[in-house]
Amino acid sequence: MMASTIPLIILNWNNASDSIECLQSVLRTTGASYHIFMIDNASEREDANKLQEFCKGINNLTFIANSENLGFGKAHNEIFKKYILQSEFKHVVLLNNDTTVETNWLTSLVECADEESAGMVSAKMLNYHDHTTINNLGHKFQNTGDILPIANNELSSKYTKRFVNAGASGGAALYSVAMLRDIGLFDEYFFCGYEDAELGLRAMIAGYKLVVEPRSIIYHKVSASVDKVRDYDFTLKIQLDIMYSYFKLMPWPVILVNAPFAFARNLLLLLVFLAFGRFKYLKIFFHGWKMFLVSETGKIRDARRDVRHLRRLSSWRILRRQEFFLVDNIKRFNNYFIKGNKTVFERF
Repeated sequence: MMASTIPLIILNWNNASDSIECLQSVLRTTGASYHIFMIDNASEREDANKLQEFCKGINNLTFIANSENLGFGKAHNEIFKKYILQSEFKHVVLLNNDTTVETNWLTSLVECADEESAGMVSAKMLNYHDHTTINNLGHKFQNTGDILPIANNELSSKYTKRFVNAGASGGAALYSVAMLRDIGLFDEYFFCGYEDAELGLRAMIAGYKLVVEPRSIIYHKVSASVDKVRDYDFTLKIQLDIMYSYFKLMPWPVILVNAPFAFARNLLLLLVFLAFGRFKYLKIFFHGWKMFLVSETGKIRDARRDVRHLRRLSSWRILRRQEFFLVDNIKRFNNYFIKGNKTVFERF
């Protein structure tokens, strides 16, 4: 493959129908040379065979069948190490298998990366079932340590210009290969969720520019694969992933400055969930903190040591990149308590 070719990685797990629709959409891409790495993450035989049969007729595609489910991060890392990092590729693109794309989506990502000298570019992910609303514009980082999706369920028309964020969703992201060589790949502490958020925050503290490109349009069906495995243990892992990412990456001055805000936010959340009788969240919260203190602190200490050389952004600049937590939490209160919707910690 030529260095100008864009490697494109798509991961399937028991979702061949969506993966085939995604591939059909990607094959209509114009203006860019690309090669698809289609990974099957140990799907059931019928699903894997259906996808492999479809892939046989595609010339610019490499089909890879994993013998076990490696999760999101490790499955991608295997491709990075075997095919990407040792090559002359400049960029690599990740795409969720439950998406479809506009024809110019890839060209727009690459142009943005080159023009902005960006280490990471987020596409504009819209709701597959309602193209007027946003699913995700990458991530923002709050002063409570949370990494949240930008503009979820907001109108697409509000976001038409490029802007800086705190990382890309792994469902529609361009990464600089040079950046990955520098800061490392997905942390395999994670299995299926939050590894993209941690990588984005790691890139931010290392001083890379992270940009949203609204011209790159992706339509996302939202959690089509994740909902199949969502249970108590999966949800508990999300809670641990959030704490691990923050305490792994942030310098101590940032953690200390943010501590009063995080304490106040958590106390208010506990009181509200208790008042509304939402005991699933309370169970996850206390179980998560118990595990964090008992079994995760050693892992975090080791991880902090491994990334200390990447903390090139000063604590002051990191604090300036954060968003104040209150506005988003008011919106979440309205969504989860006034409207009665379930949080991510209650969907099991």
